[in-house]
Amino acid sequence: VAILKMLAPGLLLVYVDFVLVTALVALDRQRQWSLVALLAIPVSIALNYALIPLFQERSGNGGMGSALATNITELVIMGAAMLLLPRGILGARSRSALLRAGGAGVCMAIAIWVMSGTGLLWIVQGVVAFAVYFLAMLLPGGFDDAEKNLVRDVFTGKLARRAFPSARRTEP
Repeated sequence: VAILKMLAPGLLLVYVDFVLVTALVALDRQRQWSLVALLAIPVSIALNYALIPLFQERSGNGGMGSALATNITELVIMGAAMLLLPRGILGARSRSALLRAGGAGVCMAIAIWVMSGTGLLWIVQGVVAFAVYFLAMLLPGGFDDAEKNLVRDVFTGKLARRAFPSARRTEP
């Protein structure tokens, strides 16, 4: 459980890295990206070499050291990918969206942490955490007009009717 908890934040890094790598490939920078991936290997090995024995000695769980090494490696990869992107590709709007989503994510994490000792079912905790995230994003500037329209269309069924127009037809 401790290892999974330590790996969990790294999942966000992997998602962001995936988007950045896709952008780099679209920009025909896959050769530079391959070098970053190749250089990440010795970084990961060195971090594992240092952190596994440290965590084994201090907590009796070397796997936690490996999990931390994985997260640090993903963070290094993210930094390198961002450096490979052309200047200005992540404009003020992108940075603003990232900060809003990150802030809402922090609110959600706090909600999960508060609920962790309550004995609530995990599914209830998940629903509450999603609601906290969603409400935090509803704060002023959280969603732009297009996103608000998308959410409204999901809840009113308009999105499904647009996605599956043949479902509206009835046969005589």
